[in-house]
Amino acid sequence: NNNNNNNNNNNNNNNNNNNGPLSSPFYLLSYHLDRLLSSAHELGFSVDKSTIMDALQKESATWNEKMRVRLLVDHNNDIRVLGYPLTLLVPVGGMWKAIIAESSIDYNDPTLYHKTTRREIYDRALASKGSANDVILFNERGEVTESCYANIAIQPVRGGAWITPPVSSGLLAGTQRRKLIEEGKISPGVVTLSQLRDAHAVLFFNSVRGCFQVELV
Repeated sequence: NNNNNNNNNNNNNNNNNNNGPLSSPFYLLSYHLDRLLSSAHELGFSVDKSTIMDALQKESATWNEKMRVRLLVDHNNDIRVLGYPLTLLVPVGGMWKAIIAESSIDYNDPTLYHKTTRREIYDRALASKGSANDVILFNERGEVTESCYANIAIQPVRGGAWITPPVSSGLLAGTQRRKLIEEGKISPGVVTLSQLRDAHAVLFFNSVRGCFQVELV
């Protein structure tokens, strides 16, 4: 495999609240660890969970504010934990704006299904975003997958159920996405480009920004 690092962006708020399924100051920590260990197994990385936990605790010991956390693990089980102060990421009084990508992605590309430092697909899409905040991706079958920064769901009609694209369409199974599915707030289902354009509402979500509605431009 040609991934240099297994990159789990543990975009968690480090505070004193037990925000995740696993009691921890790191938001959705158990979900992040599940995904990291699963990807490590599939990609041939040697990862030790206890070493990861030690690194997180050591690095966060001096933090006294909410942080966005990035955890990097390589083939040698070398771990880096990077923390950044959590700042406002969704504009106040305005809607996050997104465009549809100019070309499709290949849903057979294995890098789509793992959080790694390989972001060429996303960088190419973002190069054409113009004044928009994000770009929505789709595969060769015309199925919506995700945005460059978040998972996505649509509400076809006002008051209707929220539908999020299935992993099989070619996307990262986000931790916030998993939480929303388990809570019954969204359900997996194929979303076509025409359904996206005709939807009553479009929702983005990830473990840093939470959930926020998006305007297609």
